[in-house]
Amino acid sequence: MGGKRPVLLFAAAALLLVVVAARGASPVPSSINDVSIGRGLPSISSDRGSVPGNGPLSSPGDPETLAKVVVALVVILFVLAIVMSVLSWWRTRRRLGVGHVVEAVEGTVDGVPRFRLKEAVRHARDVLAREGGAPRDAVIEAWVILENAAEHKRAPHETATEFTVALLAEEKADEAALRELRTLYQRARFGTGTSGTVDDDGATRARAALDRILATIR
Repeated sequence: MGGKRPVLLFAAAALLLVVVAARGASPVPSSINDVSIGRGLPSISSDRGSVPGNGPLSSPGDPETLAKVVVALVVILFVLAIVMSVLSWWRTRRRLGVGHVVEAVEGTVDGVPRFRLKEAVRHARDVLAREGGAPRDAVIEAWVILENAAEHKRAPHETATEFTVALLAEEKADEAALRELRTLYQRARFGTGTSGTVDDDGATRARAALDRILATIR
């Protein structure tokens, strides 16, 4: 709404000018228009009883007065519109901040800011690099971090895994690394028995896959 106010003020100022033009009012004082141009000098009245300044005064409804009022209002509206535009621009810069402005220039992927994907991949990689803990849990946590980075844009018919894979694929991420990471996650999350275990080697492979994905994100 704040961005529309300057536009409304400009429109109001333009409307006032149109109204004045339609009424035929002129900002030129009517006294100038009433002066007749002749060869001779204007006659001087010899009536000493007349007092200068006792002529008829212009009423508030005169076109000259109306034009002056309207011009003043138009100037005020234009000034207010300019001030509000500058303030709105300044608030937007302060709200976004320098870092957000830079990332916005980098673009988005399917409505998800690219910097958010990059940060999620870095965070997932750091989780897999931690000492201690079960490798299986680390792989699951790393994948969930990627899902959470894009979850709010997921369509109802898509699973979180499907959407995350599609999102990273759209970023031209390394396909082999993406497939390996997804396989390791599904093995750690849903696998049972020997085939479902993810050991330290699996966690290392998952981290290497994240490194390749991060390197290929545009």
